[in-house]
Amino acid sequence: MEFVGGILTGSIAILSDALHDLGDALALGIAWRLEKLSGKGRDERFSYGYKRFSLLGALMLSVILLVGSFFVIKEAIIRLWSPGEPHPQGMMLLAVLGLLINGIAAWRMSGSSSLSDRSIRLHLMEDVLGWLAVLVVSVVMHFVYLPILDPLLSLGITAWILYNVYFNLRDTLRIFLQAIPEDVCSKDFCREVSALEGVISLHDLHIWTLNGSDHIASVHIVYCPTTHASGESLAELKCRIRELASAHGLAHITIELDPEGSSCGLECC
Repeated sequence: MEFVGGILTGSIAILSDALHDLGDALALGIAWRLEKLSGKGRDERFSYGYKRFSLLGALMLSVILLVGSFFVIKEAIIRLWSPGEPHPQGMMLLAVLGLLINGIAAWRMSGSSSLSDRSIRLHLMEDVLGWLAVLVVSVVMHFVYLPILDPLLSLGITAWILYNVYFNLRDTLRIFLQAIPEDVCSKDFCREVSALEGVISLHDLHIWTLNGSDHIASVHIVYCPTTHASGESLAELKCRIRELASAHGLAHITIELDPEGSSCGLECC
């Protein structure tokens, strides 16, 4: 409806806001679908389960918004040099409808305290602010002939979309490239593990995240065989390392214990 309204009123700003709302709708729809899918456990094909599927949704959404934004920017720049003739009355009508629909939806969700509902409410509040900006510009254009305000507002809305796309793409690509999660300090983890009794050194430490919230690690621990001479002692050492890993937000860690003097061939990793 917003795209049709933007075409009928000749407003590139409404088309930009429609693109923003489309992104929100796709984000919420994809999040809802993948939230169900991510709840599936591991199987023969995906040993870590389906939690990483949410990244595909984030990547697809970012690409869609990126391509759409460039088309809107191109049209807005053309309108800057050759302003069109948007219809302020039609813009006002659409803005009021947009404010009512998104405002009522945000108000109905104001009583929920769940994280997902709070995220949806923030998206709806962004939509309310976007329509409020369209309403203000349309009122000004109704009384003052300033058609250039329409493409200027369009560029502002598109800049906000690209700002969010940048951070979404950055975070998604960091996860795909298996970067160490920003909320995990590998130096602190290494220092605490090295301080455990009987631990001589550690190497081949790898930390990554499945989806931005479920972090995974693997590490080789060189221990003193005199201090940890029994199976019970080694099991206790592993347990203490897992406790430290959990304190650092690592949900899953693979630990390989190497007695001092042995070589696993990965000391330089």
